Amino acid sequence: QILKEALKFKKFLTHVLKALRRILG
Repeated sequence: QILKEALKFKKFLTHVLKALRRILG
């Protein structure tokens, strides 16, 4: 189950990074 949570967190982190890049870039 912890793997599922980690995957969800990784997806969230990727989304945040994309948003940041769009704002800063």
